[in-house]
Amino acid sequence: MGKRRISLNLEGRWKNCNESYPDRDRLAIDLLEGYEVSSVYDLGCGNKTLQKYFTFPVVYFPVDKYDRGIGTIVKDFDKKEYPLYTVDCSIVLGVFEYIKELQSFIDFIEGKTTRVLVCSFSFLESFQHREKCGWINHLSRDKFLKKFKRFEVVRSRRIKSWEIFLMEKVK
Repeated sequence: MGKRRISLNLEGRWKNCNESYPDRDRLAIDLLEGYEVSSVYDLGCGNKTLQKYFTFPVVYFPVDKYDRGIGTIVKDFDKKEYPLYTVDCSIVLGVFEYIKELQSFIDFIEGKTTRVLVCSFSFLESFQHREKCGWINHLSRDKFLKKFKRFEVVRSRRIKSWEIFLMEKVK
């Protein structure tokens, strides 16, 4: 008997996003401790919950496929649509698993982020039911990290099936 094909309405899920991951958001901001950043991309911002966890002033650029209200920069990463600004820090949480043009997206981040990157990924080793979530990128930890040419891992923390990384730009 063949594999059952799973049909997910990801468009509807993202367009009407009401999901939040407060523990993951807080951990991402905590990883920035000791770094001075004044501008931040929240790439794949969803309902912009990350914004409330900043304990320091930043210019916050929420970017998403859908308009999330005032200030949202609407871009479709799968169509290689990216914002033009250069920022000190990019934060990418729960997004890499879904991106069709993953290397192009990473290249954009590396070109427009001057200091640090905070990102998450749920690796093949840590979560097996990937298709049920609509994930299209099935990478080991090693293969994921090798995609980054201009950033290196400084520290990381695990939360549920995700690993969240703080990466610094290589000089």
